[in-house]
Amino acid sequence: MAAQKTLEERVADLERLLPVQIRAVSRLNDQETASIKADIAIIRAQMLAGFASIENRLGGVENRLDGVENRLGRLEQDMSEVKHTLAALPRVLAEELAKPR
Repeated sequence: MAAQKTLEERVADLERLLPVQIRAVSRLNDQETASIKADIAIIRAQMLAGFASIENRLGGVENRLDGVENRLGRLEQDMSEVKHTLAALPRVLAEELAKPR
């Protein structure tokens, strides 16, 4: 009977320990979940800051490209005027040479 009682005591001990262990595991799980959520929040904030930084840099690049495009447009216009002048030069020269002196 003593062996039976010891077995019953062991079962009773395990029955008492199980809820305590479950609560302990649950607390650990809650702590780990909170830690993971905090890590995710930090990573999200870093990603958003990184994206904002990249957007600012891209905005600067776009502004510089706009300036380059404007300068290229003016250069193309200047080149067109030079080409037009060069194309007209033989005719102007011929007219000048044809004038009586």
